[in-house]
Amino acid sequence: MELGDRVGEYTIEEYIDEGAIAEIYRATNSEGDEFALKILLARGGDVVDRLFREGKALTELQHPNLVRVKEVIEHEGAPVLVMDFVDGSTLEEWMEDETPDEDTKLGVFKQIALGIAEVHNQGMVHRDLQPANILVVEDGEAWKGVVIDFGLVKDEQHGLTRPGVTMGTPGFMAPEQITSALGADSRSDIFSLGAILYYLVCEKEPFGSDVEFEVLNNTLMCKYTSPLFVAPMVAMQTVQAIDGALKRAPGERWSTVDELLTALG
Repeated sequence: MELGDRVGEYTIEEYIDEGAIAEIYRATNSEGDEFALKILLARGGDVVDRLFREGKALTELQHPNLVRVKEVIEHEGAPVLVMDFVDGSTLEEWMEDETPDEDTKLGVFKQIALGIAEVHNQGMVHRDLQPANILVVEDGEAWKGVVIDFGLVKDEQHGLTRPGVTMGTPGFMAPEQITSALGADSRSDIFSLGAILYYLVCEKEPFGSDVEFEVLNNTLMCKYTSPLFVAPMVAMQTVQAIDGALKRAPGERWSTVDELLTALG
């Protein structure tokens, strides 16, 4: 896409980013309102059908901590998610620039978790929760966390994921997503939330390594250093909340976001 190109009623204003499955642009409509266009790279077949269906399902999600998907349109045979444009910092940038204290970090995390609880309430699973998919914006005198990327959302009633396919981000996806994304459910998001909570309070990834294979192996084995050794001042209930989320077997984790938030206090 080139600047000035039209996608439906929207004019491309700026290239933002590109991933494995989509390109993201900032665009405006005729009234000057800003939107983020996520143009999916897939063309034709069952995958496109699924993406159109899931995109339309996302328009039903209405929560202050989830970016609003205004509509899903078609451009040259590809689905395009039209989302509100959120002007904020990624979780990593926010932590580096603002150096928030633990209470502030936990406040943002709880907002993120509440947004994901709504995703689950609507019968969907996110499957790619990670710091890069979360923006933090100023909200008056406070901070607000917003989940902005829904590229791997799974409709639990109509999922078309194939067996043996890995979907997610190494270091934050659950063990079962490494072996086959087909087995991912809401408890997979619980694991990812636990990894994000660890990242917030310890300022490092729980399964981090310079070698991706080691990251995946650490995840499969749930091998991570206790937050007590990385951030000795962390509250014990936060440690317990993390440990209850980062369990290898889905059935051993917190079963709902509410359980995780209750443990966190």
